[in-house]
Amino acid sequence: MPQLKAARPWYAQIDATVLQQNVKRLDVAYKKFFEGRGFPKFKNSSNFTSLTYGMGIKVQGSKIYLSKLGRMGFHNSRPVPDGFEIKAANVRQRQDGWYISVVRFVQFKP
Repeated sequence: MPQLKAARPWYAQIDATVLQQNVKRLDVAYKKFFEGRGFPKFKNSSNFTSLTYGMGIKVQGSKIYLSKLGRMGFHNSRPVPDGFEIKAANVRQRQDGWYISVVRFVQFKP
């Protein structure tokens, strides 16, 4: 990633975990190719309609903080249970706006 960010300075504006998740997507696509399940389709940056955050997610009431994006409002349909923390969140673009899905909770161990 450091070499990629040096070659393309605008990548520094993107959260590192988002970039790592996209590398994982590419890895899965090529593993499927080598299993004989079709060639991966090329996608440029305008084809991606979702981002996956693996870290840096904080929820406070009806606000969510995502690294490099900042704090934004959202509808918190289910509060995070006590003793649990958020491990990942998907941000998706749809025709009528952006949506955030909190993906996983894991029990916090101090």
